[in-house]
Amino acid sequence: MKIRFLLIVLLGIFLVGGCVTAPSKSEKKEGANKNIKTYTADLNGDGGKEIVETEDRFNADSVSVITVKKQVKKKKIPETIDSVLVSGKIKKLDFIELIPDGGKKMAVYFDGKDNFSNIVIYQLQNDKLSMMFAASSLYGIDAQFAPNMPRIKIGKLPSRAKDSPNIVPEWDTWVWTGDKFIKD
Repeated sequence: MKIRFLLIVLLGIFLVGGCVTAPSKSEKKEGANKNIKTYTADLNGDGGKEIVETEDRFNADSVSVITVKKQVKKKKIPETIDSVLVSGKIKKLDFIELIPDGGKKMAVYFDGKDNFSNIVIYQLQNDKLSMMFAASSLYGIDAQFAPNMPRIKIGKLPSRAKDSPNIVPEWDTWVWTGDKFIKD
């Protein structure tokens, strides 16, 4: 009992004297991974939102990880459902409704290490992420997910206009048919 009291007194002296300090709130946050971004969306159409985390890993491979989690009743920590690797740095995520089933699809835009722009659209079915569409372009990507006519334009090698030194941009257009994207 006397030893415990003595230890408490000594700890108090060290804290007051500045020898031992408790971490501040900002110091606690410093250890958190600043490369993780968190989103929520109903990906499987069950009415509950899944948690989507993206993490850019800046190593020699230059990959990013997308992890989908769900909150399980009576558990504090969400359960991981599935994850995928993306070969590049994620620029943005869009959650889009292509099928009126209540579930959103995930459009992932990323820059590859080869300077290509990329888009991949994933769907979550049976707790597995599957790729619905993927494209890369050195000349740009323009995705428009309007409710009536979702389309994705993929830039391709531009050509020169006849009798003109001007370069004319060219695009391949992919249109949503209700179950997949087809080239228009």
